Amino acid sequence: MPKVPSMEEIVSSIYDGVKNAWDNHYRFSLRKYWLWAAPECYITSHIFDALGELFKDFGHSLILEESIANVLENSNGIYPGKYPSELKPEYRSDIAIYWNNETIRGIIEVKLLRSRSHDLKGISKDVRRICEFLKLKDKVEKSENRRFTGQFGILVVYTDEHDNRKSAREKVENRLSKVESLVSDKVNKNGLSFKKVRGIFEVPEVRSAWGVTIFLIKH
Repeated sequence: MPKVPSMEEIVSSIYDGVKNAWDNHYRFSLRKYWLWAAPECYITSHIFDALGELFKDFGHSLILEESIANVLENSNGIYPGKYPSELKPEYRSDIAIYWNNETIRGIIEVKLLRSRSHDLKGISKDVRRICEFLKLKDKVEKSENRRFTGQFGILVVYTDEHDNRKSAREKVENRLSKVESLVSDKVNKNGLSFKKVRGIFEVPEVRSAWGVTIFLIKH
């Protein structure tokens, strides 16, 4: 069997999934609306489908809205003591990726940042959850002598803008730059690293632009 898809290939598939979500929503709404008008889960479902195509020959499984309780148990992330508030068992991760031995490989969080919202609290919460998840590696492998199976966390942030007065592209770029600064600060403070992939697309016929940044966070 060939090697399983790399983390970079996973990011590439997520990128394609977001683009498919935008294209389909714009087309099926007869070019009247872009993704700000859709629920966040619409983007998540397209990412899920794109990853399903990537993994279909490798035995990986994908779970939508996986509980953090299952994420902890199936990544060998259980350890004695109190867990960070970001890892409450009742919380859910948008997508969980499992290795073919039914242990967790990574988690994915998806955020639709609407044009009129300047509140990054939801994004900040997702970054903290990913960081706390990955930091379990040191806790369980040092104290429990058990291998933690989580390899990465991915944050996907989509935004768009329509503006007759100022460049919509410029507004999208500025908004994503603020997100990227926030993620960089939190990831670095937690002793982790990340790579990002950003895409910005203009839609001249409706004077709009949309963009996405995908953060691959790991040790």
